[in-house]
Amino acid sequence: MVFASPVFLFVFFPVFLLIYRLIPAKARPYWLLAGSLAFYFWGEPVYVLLMVAAILVTWAVGYAVSALKNRGKEKAAGWVTALGVLLILSSLIYFKYSEFLLTALKDLFRARHWRIVSVVLPIGISFYTFQAMSYLWDVRRGKILAIRNPFKLGAYISMFPQLIAGPIVRAGDVMENLDAPQMSLEASWHGMLRFIRGLGKKVILANSLALVVENSSYLPADEFSAGLLWLITLCYAFQIYFDFSGYSDMAIGMGEILGFRFPENFRFPYTASSVRDFWRRWHITLSSWLRDYVYIPLGGNRKGTFRTYVNLLLVFLICGFWHGASWNFVLWGLWYGIWLILERIPPVSRLLAKIPAVIRWAFSMVIVLLGWVLFRNLKPDVTLTFIRGMFGGNQFINYTAASFLSLKLMIVLAACVLLASPLAEKVLALAEKSGKIWVTVLRSVLALAVLALCVVLLMSDTYNPFIYFRF
Repeated sequence: MVFASPVFLFVFFPVFLLIYRLIPAKARPYWLLAGSLAFYFWGEPVYVLLMVAAILVTWAVGYAVSALKNRGKEKAAGWVTALGVLLILSSLIYFKYSEFLLTALKDLFRARHWRIVSVVLPIGISFYTFQAMSYLWDVRRGKILAIRNPFKLGAYISMFPQLIAGPIVRAGDVMENLDAPQMSLEASWHGMLRFIRGLGKKVILANSLALVVENSSYLPADEFSAGLLWLITLCYAFQIYFDFSGYSDMAIGMGEILGFRFPENFRFPYTASSVRDFWRRWHITLSSWLRDYVYIPLGGNRKGTFRTYVNLLLVFLICGFWHGASWNFVLWGLWYGIWLILERIPPVSRLLAKIPAVIRWAFSMVIVLLGWVLFRNLKPDVTLTFIRGMFGGNQFINYTAASFLSLKLMIVLAACVLLASPLAEKVLALAEKSGKIWVTVLRSVLALAVLALCVVLLMSDTYNPFIYFRF
């Protein structure tokens, strides 16, 4: 079940929310856990047991670590934490990476007689695994207290608004509200508007661009003009942004409706003036998680220049591999790791500082767009054809950008450019500061119009993929 589906919009969430509002505040975490497990069971009836096991292991280890720390047994607490993280991580490694690793070994040793069984990846395992691990590390470091009630911990790990694709929420962000989630009409109204905004991003913009990207994949890329290849890559870049940021908006909006405040996950990444700035704006909860639990423990930038570069490369190798068990994701992570290192080299950083901001932005976006070509998980020869053709390497041109551009696509792209910048948000914020009633009325009417259009598109069974669904 995904948020952008009639079943979720008209059945699951309304019923869940009605009961959530009617029951006492102290009972809400238990209902949240029940609803989250039901939500997960809808799509993963078997693997819901895996999630329950992860919750129980996390709770038991967290409780044991807390007890050992209280007795002054810090070393034992460290070993128990390591064991718990290893147990939680082992399920992610098995389900997400075992097939990839065994295939790599099979190719390396040319063991053609090996039979490798395909493993179905449980939905959301990358997200709830990271949340469980960060919880144990935070308990070990004394940043938070262990959650003694296993049902409340289960509600945190399985919380359905951010279960499938984040944002990655840390226990400290929601612990206070877990005891008794507090709701208000103002927060619920704001959350509903945020949810509708995310739904519109996903259904109206991302899905429209997904059709263009999908249709282009059936044609020979070596016959595309450079302009068409850049157009398709631009469409994919906007598709993945509005697909993923739309999901995050819906998750954050539902969190507000339910009495929680989830962290922001995107901050207009396509306005970044450097690769480093891009990663401060893109999937913020993942990059901050990797910074706090991988980069800094490795030494960060405190152990010399060379070690800093190695740490950056390792972090983005992990970042790429986290996204998927495929060589293209490894290359995508290394791509960013290398560029982040280059930006830190003093002669390069001094040169970049002298370049006009608009040129730095354009150069950074070229790096990002080429990265999305790697991310798409095309066949290796198609990826090379794409990149070569983007710089004029294709000799026989049968398809140009003009053959794909339509009035609808141009309108969608114009809307994407506008909404990918902070301009519209700033204008809305200024209008709301005026306190005039017509601003509230206009915003409400626009939200209802977006919701109605989304419902029409969803009911008409339009193309509705979700890129991050199995990450």
